[in-house]
Amino acid sequence: MAEKPGYLKGGWKQKYVIAKKDGSPVDDGACYFVLRLDEDPCAREAIETYARAVAKAGNKHFAADIRRMLRHTEEAFQLSVARQG
Repeated sequence: MAEKPGYLKGGWKQKYVIAKKDGSPVDDGACYFVLRLDEDPCAREAIETYARAVAKAGNKHFAADIRRMLRHTEEAFQLSVARQG
């Protein structure tokens, strides 16, 4: 039997170190949340909900970008689902 995917194991944990692409400092008090869209169905649902909220708030361009990323990762996601059985 295959090992459970990460989103089905354990609780909240600090797994990633966040850095800005341009090298500028991140806010020490900020809380960042990383979603893996190519493997985690819960992450995909969460980011779609976020895209709807962003569109409702008025940034339809960003919402479209988010949905484009979902489409871009769809094939990898489907392969991941198939591997998990």
